This record gives sequence, structure tokens and C-alpha cells, in this order.
Amino acid sequence: MKIKPSKMFLLFIFCMYVLAFALPISAFAVDVSVDPDGGADEIVVTAPAEEEDSAAEPEAAIPAESETAEIFDATTTSISFDVTYHQTEARKMLALINNMRTGSDAWYWNSSNSAKVKPSLSKLSYDYELEAMAMQRAAELVLYYDHTRSDGRDASTVFDDFGYSWTSEGENVAVGYNSYTTASAMFTGFSEAGDDYSGQGHRRNMLSSSFTCVGIGCASYGSFTCWVQLFASHGSSAAETTANDKSTTVNTRLSSNFLSSVETVMAVDDKSLYVSETSVLPSTVSAQIITTGWVSQIAETYGEDRILAIVPVTWTSSDSSVASISGQTLTAQKSGTVTISASVLGKKTTSFNVTVVEIAGNARVTDASLNIDGSVSANFYVNIPDGGYMTVDGTKYYAADAEIVDTEYVVTVPLAVKNINDPMTIKMYDASGTEIEFQNGYGEKKISLTWSVQDYYDAITDEDALAELENEDEIASREALAEVVSVLMAYGDGAAAYFSGNTVVYTGETCDLGGYEPDASGTDAGYCGSSLLLKDTVTIRHYFTSNPGTVTVSVNGTTETMEVKQKEGLWYVDIKDIAPTELGTPRTVSAGDWSLSYSALSYCYKAMQSDNDSLKALVEKLYQYHLAAVNYFPEA
Repeated sequence: MKIKPSKMFLLFIFCMYVLAFALPISAFAVDVSVDPDGGADEIVVTAPAEEEDSAAEPEAAIPAESETAEIFDATTTSISFDVTYHQTEARKMLALINNMRTGSDAWYWNSSNSAKVKPSLSKLSYDYELEAMAMQRAAELVLYYDHTRSDGRDASTVFDDFGYSWTSEGENVAVGYNSYTTASAMFTGFSEAGDDYSGQGHRRNMLSSSFTCVGIGCASYGSFTCWVQLFASHGSSAAETTANDKSTTVNTRLSSNFLSSVETVMAVDDKSLYVSETSVLPSTVSAQIITTGWVSQIAETYGEDRILAIVPVTWTSSDSSVASISGQTLTAQKSGTVTISASVLGKKTTSFNVTVVEIAGNARVTDASLNIDGSVSANFYVNIPDGGYMTVDGTKYYAADAEIVDTEYVVTVPLAVKNINDPMTIKMYDASGTEIEFQNGYGEKKISLTWSVQDYYDAITDEDALAELENEDEIASREALAEVVSVLMAYGDGAAAYFSGNTVVYTGETCDLGGYEPDASGTDAGYCGSSLLLKDTVTIRHYFTSNPGTVTVSVNGTTETMEVKQKEGLWYVDIKDIAPTELGTPRTVSAGDWSLSYSALSYCYKAMQSDNDSLKALVEKLYQYHLAAVNYFPEA
């Protein structure tokens, strides 16, 4: 039962709009008293004593004239949104209710307004399970303010949802706009001391002898404060809980009958797919919701924010022969362009275009990235035709060379540091060795593609890409990555100049390598020096004038026996694949009782003592690359 809003509309703009109900048990006889002028309705339960413990079905107790019957069949959707609860304040209302029930203010008018009814009542106990239910209902009032829930069901169904056993139940609800933020103010509103019988439905609920317990919920959204009192005939055994006074995500359902409009906050960009390629569409979107409920309508009238919620979407294609949809999976079928639309409960929210490109063998190179956490390498995201291959600067890569990463095929190409800044040319060939077209990441047909580390740097520093980052941590991480790539390119320039024999002037910039000095001890094993090999990773090579025998290398508690090789009259061991973050980590080389503690930066330390400006400039850039990598990979 509910108040007809037509008579009350002007009141709730300035203060609140209040509803009250008490539902009978289906097995009981009921005496229904309804005010014909549309005031607060009350249903009084009259139960035969011998049937006190009868089972109850709340839905069957709804009077035949209920306005919710048609709503039950409406389509509903799940919906999640945030409210702020104020349960410490809400619980203060228990004392106010009990003071009224046991004091001189325990009265209400009889139906003819000729005499005050003064029941003799005991205090209500506080039921924390009822409170949880009241909190759920308070949040639902944001979507639809009524004794009908946001999914179209009667308010009593919240008892079923929580599995709460009852014999009598009742609900008082209210919403304040910039008002009724305290328990005392709301209690005064519910008390209705100045009203006649028709306006005291909420007061009679609070003074009903049919109820023994209460739970109270208070939730705010924007400038609105929603209150719910839930009453029941006997309490649950739920333990006391900590009062929730924080922002909380609420999950419920919304009826299509109550959805006025929906606008997505998230836009989906147009995309290109090749034939048979699939794309997973989001199952939910963030959307601004307007409902037919009072809170939403008043918010719209007074310029308040719309209800921001997460809702599931249904996707449709304008031409399933070009691109079809099954659930959340979009599949490209043939060349053409289609519009993909999302809707919530039949209302369109957003759309984007998909262009399907047909390429022989579905050959494609859709993206590229840079790997810097170990070796320096380029990752190309590709599809290589059956039996065919791709080339990068003439080097062939087959499908078997690709690694599957997150459902994509990735070909990894090592980059020698001296060639780090050279553009790379990518081509595709079919099984016969014939050069063929392929699709790039924009859905365009290409016969060849050029990519460089500079392209990667430009992409990660693009202003539009930076604007999409959501928080300061992401921005700081992106800036640190850009610094690593920038220093890597400078290191590549230095290596290219050094290994080509070009003279480089050492700038004399700060390069503090103190603490990285090599440290040798024990009987000389014929050690005669060390060098660095700078390829896609850094390798330390230690030289000996004679065969040192068994050589071990220890680092971070792990010891490994090394292979001793011979070249041009010298013996040597290689310590390979040193990541940029580990250039300063000492490795202890041992042969007999001789040992040497040495890191890649130990070489840099010795090089800085030389007169070779080109070498000093190169190791300075290597050291700067190390520092930038450590900053970007702090866990290393």
C-alpha cells in the first residue's frame, strides 16, 4: 500500500515524502483500513491465537488492489552504485522510538479522530539482520522511492531475500533533500504528532504492539538522505555488527518500468577486425542513470548529479553477416562496416563502428612494444599465414617462433644496442615465398611496415595517451618508463658511435661509480682482464692467460660452474644476460683459492680511469640507463 503522490508533491520538495505499511500474514484474517483520500495506509494484523506459528508467504498477503501486480512481470537488470551509510546516526533512533513507546507520548488518534488510543507497550529490541535489510532498502530508495522496490517487487520481499522469518512486519520510509540528516530530525518527521489519523501511519507503526524489534537504515546519495525503519514481530539471533559509516557499493536490480534514460560514461572507440577475428565486448558499463523515482527526478530538476551506476549491457550488430555477436563475443564474418550498439533494458546507451578487413591468410601486424626488463627486444603482435613467414630486416620468423601472450601471437626480436635506434622493416610472405599484404593495427592494408624505438617512445609520451591515465601512480610509472626509453636511446647512440669508430667527446657529466671497484683476493689464477659485450643484453667476459681449471660464479647466494672457452691464445668465461637493473650487482668469480668480485659497473669504473673519451661517454650512458631502469623497476 502506498501514498498517492499527487497530494504530497509540494511537501517533499521542501522537506520529505513519507510512506508506511504493515503487511499481514497470508494465513491470517485481515482487517484492512484504507484512507480513501490517499493518506498513509495501514494494514492491521488480526491473527487467531492457534495459528500464531503458521508459515507465511508475504506475496500472498498483498491486497488484490495492489498497484505492483503489473510491475512483477517487467524486465529487470542488475545494477551497482555507491551510497554512503550513516548507521551510527541511524541507531540513535532506537532510543527515541522506545522513549515514545514507554512514555506519555505513546498515543495516536483513532480512525474517527475523536479519541487518543494509548497502548501499553514494551521497548523494541534492535535487530542487526533487520538493520542490514533496512540498509538495502534505504539504498533502493535512491532508485525508486516507494514501498515497491526498485525491481518492481513489494517491499516485503526483502524479508524473503534475507531469509528472515516473520509473523508481522512493517516499513516506514522517508527521503530528505538537503534535510533530515539526523536521527532526531527524522524521528520528528516520522512521529506525526500534529497529524490526524490519516497522517499517522508511520506513528502507528512505531507504536504497534504487533512488533517486538526494529532495524534502521540511513543512506545518502548526493544531497538526498534516505531513511528506512523495518519492524518485525520477533527478532533474529544476528550478532551486533560494527556500524557502517562509509561509502559502500550496493548491488540490486532495476525494473525497466522505472528506467527513464541511461547514458554511458565509457565510450568505445571504433575498431578494425580481420575476417574471423574476435573481440570481447564489456559485459558492464559505467552509466549515468535517470529513473522515474522521486530522488532521480528531483536531482534532475535541481541540477544534481545523475545516479552513477555499473549496469550490464546487451550488444547488437547492425549487420550480423559482417560482424556477429554471441553474448559478449564479437566475431568478424566478412569485409564491410557495421555499427555495434549497447543497450540497457532496451534503451540504447552507446555505439561504435567496426570495419572488417579481409586479408589473405589473415596476415597482420597489429602492434609493437619494447621489452626492457631483461634483454632489449621488440615485441611484434602478429598473425603469420599458414606455411608463410614474416621478416624483420630480412630475418625470417615463422609461426613456430611466435609465443602466445594473452591470446595474441608475439614475435620477439632481440635488438643489439648499437642498432637500437635503427628503423626496422617488417614484411609478410605466403607459403610460396611471395610477398603479401597484411593488416596493421588501424585495419589498413600494408605491403611493409617500418617501426623503431622512437615510435614506441612517441606512443608512450603522446599527450592523448597520458590524458587517459587514471591516477598519479599511473602517470608517475609512465614518466619513469619514458625516462628509461629516452636514456636507452641515448645509450644506443653512444654504442653506435663507439663501435663505428666515431670520436665522441666525453661531456664530463657526473658519473659516480665509487663503490663498484673490482676486488680480487687469493693466488693469481692467470686472470688478465675483463670486458663487456653489449648486445641485446650485457655480458661480462673474464680473460685468463692460462687454463684456470674449474671456474665458478656466485651471485645472490647461487653458485654456478662456468664453461671455460679458448680464443686467440686466451681462456675466458662469460657471465651472460645481465639485466639493466643488475648491472651493479657483484658476481664473485672463483678459480682455486683465487676470487674476484666484479660487476658490469666495475668495468665502467675502470673505463672511467682511461683516456678514451668515446669509451667513457659510452659507459656513462650505460650507467645512466642502469639508474633509469632501477627507478622504473624498484622491486628489482
